Amino acid sequence: MKKGVSLIILIVTVAVLTILTVITVQVTDAGLESAELTRFYEDLDALSEAVFSYYTSNGQMPVFETLYNMSAITALTENSEALESQIMANNDEADSFYKINTAVLALDTISIGNDTTEDDIFVIDGDFENIYYVKGVEVGEEYLYCINQIKIPDSETNANNKNTSINIVSSSPSVKLTKSTNMDTSRIEVNVTTVLDESESLQYEIGGITKPLSNSIAIINLPEDVTAGLSTTKLSTFNTAFSSNKTIIVKKIKNGQVIAVSSLSLENLNIN
Repeated sequence: MKKGVSLIILIVTVAVLTILTVITVQVTDAGLESAELTRFYEDLDALSEAVFSYYTSNGQMPVFETLYNMSAITALTENSEALESQIMANNDEADSFYKINTAVLALDTISIGNDTTEDDIFVIDGDFENIYYVKGVEVGEEYLYCINQIKIPDSETNANNKNTSINIVSSSPSVKLTKSTNMDTSRIEVNVTTVLDESESLQYEIGGITKPLSNSIAIINLPEDVTAGLSTTKLSTFNTAFSSNKTIIVKKIKNGQVIAVSSLSLENLNIN
């Protein structure tokens, strides 16, 4: 009888220990997943803030010139379908991504996106809204690539009020900018695409000069569209300003307020 009781107790004890082991493993896994997710949130938040700060200080985004499409981006990772799914879920343009130049951001707090492998990079969509970590972070049975959004400041407000609050404007509804070439050249066409209602207008800024755009789809021929009609003095001023900041900024305005802004680097445009 005592042997029978001992056997039953042994069986029950083993069963309880098995259940506790399973629960412990599940809790541990959940804890690791939670920590991984938290770390990913923190890394992208830090990067988002650094990108915002760089744009605030320099008037241009910290990205390389090369423009990638979705196929080029997803080809870098083993989990291309998952990355493509997140990009599509964010309604990002499939032909417009830039690699973020993390070297100019002096980020010491994040452990990913350091170019250690081909996919260990961050990219940002052409509207400068969403940052993606191409390699992705495995959380449970899924991979995460994107969490946060970037909001771009009004460049005029930033320039005049560096020590005060910055007027944040959303890049949605988006103003899409593309240029005709990434090669060094003395002439570039900048294509502007957006949607305007009757109360909205567009204007662009380059080299200290502001000019209106009359259509929601427009081509800016540079430098002639800007320099035509300028006096010798104003042309000299423009050349100096453009040499120090080779960026074009296009703003969408409604009722006197900037509601969307996009910028495009023109580092390959050489004006004599």
